[in-house]
Amino acid sequence: SPTSGGDAPTPTATPTAGGANDTAQALAFVVTNLAQGIKLQVGFGSQCQDVRTFAGLSFWAKGTIDAATQPFAVDANTLVVQVGSETSILGGCQGNGCAAAPPDKRVTISAEWKEYRIPFDCFGDGEVFDGYYTNILFNALGTNANFAIDQVGYY
Repeated sequence: SPTSGGDAPTPTATPTAGGANDTAQALAFVVTNLAQGIKLQVGFGSQCQDVRTFAGLSFWAKGTIDAATQPFAVDANTLVVQVGSETSILGGCQGNGCAAAPPDKRVTISAEWKEYRIPFDCFGDGEVFDGYYTNILFNALGTNANFAIDQVGYY
């Protein structure tokens, strides 16, 4: 338990008005005094998404995130993004033929809405990311955070 006695801190995810690029809403996250931060996963169950015709992942974000030292050092205001490939352990692969989780891509967000683009080749070679993936993982590892994500897609 992250606290001794009382209720454990609970992060909140709330649809909020005023999304990026004039959209009606975005998904906002508030994390208060939670040592491990928060991990947000968009998964597709047992289906893989074929993204071979796209160059990369895009999303809009804004906000603040504390720096972190665990599970590894991360600068303040940084989202750590990973894509789970069908061939990686993060993507649910089991057995001897599975690659380790793909490399993470660290994205420093600003206080104002901004679009971020991550080329798929940032997530490893064909052994780790072959153009098919099963989930996207956004990690905000700071103890306190107040940020929003909108318009996750491909370019």
